[in-house]
Amino acid sequence: MSQKHTTTFRRPSRVRGALAALFLGAAMAVAAHAGGSAAALSASSACATEWQQTDPKKMSAKEQYELGEDYYYGYGTVAKDYNEAAKCFRLAAERGHAEAQHQLGFLYSQVQCVGEYKKEAVKWYRLAVEQGVALSQYWLGEMYRDGRGVPQDRDEALKWLRLAAERGHAEAQSE
Repeated sequence: MSQKHTTTFRRPSRVRGALAALFLGAAMAVAAHAGGSAAALSASSACATEWQQTDPKKMSAKEQYELGEDYYYGYGTVAKDYNEAAKCFRLAAERGHAEAQHQLGFLYSQVQCVGEYKKEAVKWYRLAVEQGVALSQYWLGEMYRDGRGVPQDRDEALKWLRLAAERGHAEAQSE
């Protein structure tokens, strides 16, 4: 079993997006005050979002995960795009990023169909669980409880829900 992660799914991308907006706003104010041109504003905007235009395959796993969050939530200058989010999460997940493994499992578990998607969700939740992600323990328990992607198994569901509850997951504690 790999090293345990105790990440609480902070949203660093939100902060980065807010900072980019702050810098862009400051650049606009300075440009307006100084009688600046649209070119100066355009250069500031390009600088603030340069990281979002980088090829995800050239990023670190952490950056791939964060870009996936940006697409998932629509942070910064990117529009919400679940397909792009999944691509970024998959890149990071395949490199062992625990939170990306969880997010990819979550995306697959929320697809409104059955079969392979649900099995993919279970696969990614399991990989995240191996790294100690309590939220994945909870969702894996839910998958077993409902028989989504795995045969319905009350005992297996209780095992994962109890583990998540022991790790402080509030919804698992109320199950």
